[in-house]
Amino acid sequence: MIQARSKLEVFDNSGAKKVRCIRSYRNKKQKIHIGDIILTSVIRIRTKLKKPVKKGEMYKGILLTKKQPFLRNDGSILKFNKNITVLLKNKDKLLGTRIFGIAPKELRIYYPKFVNLVKFAV
Repeated sequence: MIQARSKLEVFDNSGAKKVRCIRSYRNKKQKIHIGDIILTSVIRIRTKLKKPVKKGEMYKGILLTKKQPFLRNDGSILKFNKNITVLLKNKDKLLGTRIFGIAPKELRIYYPKFVNLVKFAV
């Protein structure tokens, strides 16, 4: 379950390694689901990359995967190993240029541009 103060990993080349979820833009009382836009704060950065991300800065992000299992419309259950997010500049643009790892197919409905950058969609 992802809620406020949950730690997430970043799977893009923006320069951030770990972030903390501050709140969801969807609804403040509900849990955060895959594809939701969240406000995050950077906890750790990758030292070798020279990117504009600094520790303590706040960015918007999209939740790609979560550990808690979720039910698809066809009745199958999907569960991932990590809580993963990617960082955004604005509501429509990614901070990095690449997305590592996998993403669920449900993101194609909401964010078709981002799924094209993902190597593998489950």
